Amino acid sequence: MSTNIGLAGSAIDLSASGVVSGVEKHLSLYATKKDKQVVPNSLQGSTSLTAFFGESGWTCDFHDKSIKSEVAKTIDDFFTMFGYKVAVLKTPQFTSRLNWNYIKTVGANIFGNVPNNDLVKIRSIFDRGLTFWHNDNVGNYGRSNGIV
Repeated sequence: MSTNIGLAGSAIDLSASGVVSGVEKHLSLYATKKDKQVVPNSLQGSTSLTAFFGESGWTCDFHDKSIKSEVAKTIDDFFTMFGYKVAVLKTPQFTSRLNWNYIKTVGANIFGNVPNNDLVKIRSIFDRGLTFWHNDNVGNYGRSNGIV
């Protein structure tokens, strides 16, 4: 706001250096605004260990913090069903687990003597994720699924 007022005031005075200065300030603010739109927010604040000096010397206070058991169970159930991201270029392992394997690809490279339309559908299925069951307990995520 003050830059605009300074620019207008300089223009009224017809002062060339005042107008140039006002334009420079305005462009500088505009450039700063544009820079802040593309630069990510920075982490601010500080970490510290609070220590209290008592009669017997220095003491530190520690508190256990954890998530609720219901939240931990929900997270565990998710990873039981869908595994975790590996982000490695490799051939999927279809039978590396005891009861099921969940496989989800990114841009699956599947090929074979199959009509192209069918290959496109198969690649799409793998890219969305697919569970391979190794026994008659289909859908039973309560079973142990250790590595074979």
